[in-house]
Amino acid sequence: MAEKHISNDGNFAFLDSVYGAVSFATVGATATNSAGAKPTAPTVKEKSNSSEPIAYWGEDNQFPQNVLKHARQNSLVSSTLNWKARALYAGGIQYGTYDYNDNGDAIFLPNSKNSTINKFLNESKIELYLASAITDFYWFYNVFSEMILSKDKKTIVSLRPQKAAFCRWAKQNAKGALEKCYISPNWDSGAKYNSKETQTVDAIDLYDLPEEVRKKKFFKFIYPSSYPTPDRVYYQLADWNCLRTSGWLDFANHIPVFKKALMKNITAIKYHVAISQDWWVWKYKNFLNMTEPERRALMSKEVDEFEKVMSGSENAGKSIFTTFKTDPQTGKNYDGWVITSLGDKMKDGQYIEDSQEASSHLLYALGVHGSLIGSTPGKGMGSGSGSDAREAFNIYQSLIEMEKDLLLGPLHFIRDFNEWGSDIAFRFKRPILQTLDNVTASKRNTNIPQ
Repeated sequence: MAEKHISNDGNFAFLDSVYGAVSFATVGATATNSAGAKPTAPTVKEKSNSSEPIAYWGEDNQFPQNVLKHARQNSLVSSTLNWKARALYAGGIQYGTYDYNDNGDAIFLPNSKNSTINKFLNESKIELYLASAITDFYWFYNVFSEMILSKDKKTIVSLRPQKAAFCRWAKQNAKGALEKCYISPNWDSGAKYNSKETQTVDAIDLYDLPEEVRKKKFFKFIYPSSYPTPDRVYYQLADWNCLRTSGWLDFANHIPVFKKALMKNITAIKYHVAISQDWWVWKYKNFLNMTEPERRALMSKEVDEFEKVMSGSENAGKSIFTTFKTDPQTGKNYDGWVITSLGDKMKDGQYIEDSQEASSHLLYALGVHGSLIGSTPGKGMGSGSGSDAREAFNIYQSLIEMEKDLLLGPLHFIRDFNEWGSDIAFRFKRPILQTLDNVTASKRNTNIPQ
């Protein structure tokens, strides 16, 4: 029998009889390192619109549009969600590598000199992409990132945001995967999945590896990002949406409407002036003999003279001197002009709904401390001290690391696909607020890496 020569590492063998080599490494490595199965993807049993391939977002497929319309009636929700987006973006993104000191602490080493990465970020207008992605993330917990492949499918050449409100998933396939996304700005105008203006884009699974994506037939695809919430498959539900279902958002929205109607309709009378009929006869001897138009003209003239004395900033602080007539037998005053102050019924809030409780519920659901957005609406509420704001901001920044990681997922996928280096990491520059005695003048900026 001919001899066999097997290498020490077991990767190949040489057969003397046929002068041939046998390789073992490829088969063995694939079987060992490749996943034996795809991740489990539960399939939703459709309850409605079963004849259409589109998965409705909300019962009427108008959920994002309804949320935007509802929330934009409130002065606090939109501005606070915008604040959260800006706080997460902070000083923008940077890329680099991590090293570790002797204590095992990670140290981030920024690197901005990779021309390939810089070219991609510049051409993708990364600031605009992140602004759109972060905004959709906080409004809906769903981000639809569109990536475009090169013609040879070796690299991803572009990253674009698709507005979440325009995107709808196709129903799951037989394996539970989301394969297609329908995009249209006209869902609220009756657009359908097959409407002329509706575009269809393929989608990948979050667990698809770069080599699997290269084998697919498309040259562009949707990379889905979301904040996972319980019992949701197609569209995640932002936690702050409880304001809409609990009624607190409606309650808060009704307050300014009520105030506006109150200010418009209330009769803000400060004085009641009563003029006796006898006074007119006493002052104008022929009053009883005048015609009705003459009496009205005379009374109008007296009222004008009275208003000149009682109103205007130039008359502030003046005194009024009057004479009155008394009955010589009873000593009782004859009625003349009787001026009664009614007070300001609006100044003490007697007829104004207080928005303090509604504002507190809104901020609590939105997850932002009131001191971080300045003076909050409602009677008796302030912005808090500088220390409150500083500590609240630092705590807030430490709690949104998971959200940052989720939003940077598309960039890390592109890093692996384009083979920029597995040690490259993207991150948001984290601002750290400190007291002035702990930070030198040169370090007083919001771009201090942690």
